[in-house]
Amino acid sequence: MIAMAYSLSTLAVAVWAFAKLVRVARHHQFVSARARAIAPDKMPSVSVCIPARNEEHAMARCLDSVIASDYPKLEIIVVDDHSVDNTSTLVKSYANEGVRFIKSKDLPEGWVGRNYAYESLREQASGKYILFLSVDTHIGEEAISKLVAYMMHKQVEMVSVLPSRLDGYRLSVLFAPLRHLQEILCSSRANPPTVSGGWLVNRELLEQHFTDLSDLKADILIERHIARRFAAVGGGGYDFIVNAHACDISFEKHWSSQVETSIRIYAMSTAGHLLSFLGIVLLLLLVALLPVMIALLCVLGCYAPAIVSIFAELAFMAMFTYYSQLVWLKGVWLAWICWPIVSVQEVAILIVSAVKRARGTVTWKGRPVFSK
Repeated sequence: MIAMAYSLSTLAVAVWAFAKLVRVARHHQFVSARARAIAPDKMPSVSVCIPARNEEHAMARCLDSVIASDYPKLEIIVVDDHSVDNTSTLVKSYANEGVRFIKSKDLPEGWVGRNYAYESLREQASGKYILFLSVDTHIGEEAISKLVAYMMHKQVEMVSVLPSRLDGYRLSVLFAPLRHLQEILCSSRANPPTVSGGWLVNRELLEQHFTDLSDLKADILIERHIARRFAAVGGGGYDFIVNAHACDISFEKHWSSQVETSIRIYAMSTAGHLLSFLGIVLLLLLVALLPVMIALLCVLGCYAPAIVSIFAELAFMAMFTYYSQLVWLKGVWLAWICWPIVSVQEVAILIVSAVKRARGTVTWKGRPVFSK
């Protein structure tokens, strides 16, 4: 009875996850036909704001992609958050290309470093819209034009984009943590999915809703909080874009950096929420141990629950393959092979995040998340 209950519960979770992913993906598809051309006199100005800390390895490609944009009303601002490499020198070398460099002030007490960088960028931005862009995110020549046109057509004031991966056969893609997938599966109407790598927002409405970002200074997922406000009634509207292939937005990030980000988000988003933490642990263990349970059930001769568990594992694999098809440009056929390893990896990441949270050693790019 216990074995069958476990198998049926796992199958139910797998079917729910697959159905939820398909529903969200279909609802938030970027349709190129909706991204109609905007008359030049109606194009709003856009400030591309890039926070940076020790980004020498990725900054040049990011800036090159932004500079190549066909959007005419553009300003590009980079804030350097006390980098110890050559990030500042590299950004300054783009001054003739119209890139404005800002040296960040000392991090005030209680601020998350990235949030303070956002606030510094917001203060300097003059465009009607702000595109907050991670240095790991790369945009195509028409990406900003498509996003702005899409926002105007949909009549929303904020969008974030689930970026695609062009480097599909790298280990950093095949074994990437499940942060973005979980963001989608845990979303709801009141808690819409968001992505920090690239989000475009109406600057005037942002300042109208929040004045500045000091109320969100310690929010590890600041873009989610802002999206909630815009998604609320009278908030101005928010949309999440899934198939970034169509709007040509992608990102490349080392596996270690992705793991560090996932550890930080797990540690801070579950801080003080024991039930949430235990729920995530239970769910991930349920998924990760499924192949082991199938083998054990077969050894014990419990073939009925074993068959149900096999269907559950196939449903999880199909779900992950569908998700991979949304974000990988190539290598999707490998998703079936990667899923068991990725699910176990996620459990390990969660355990490490709990340990780091308990010890107070959660970091962002080598610096404690909160200033002392």
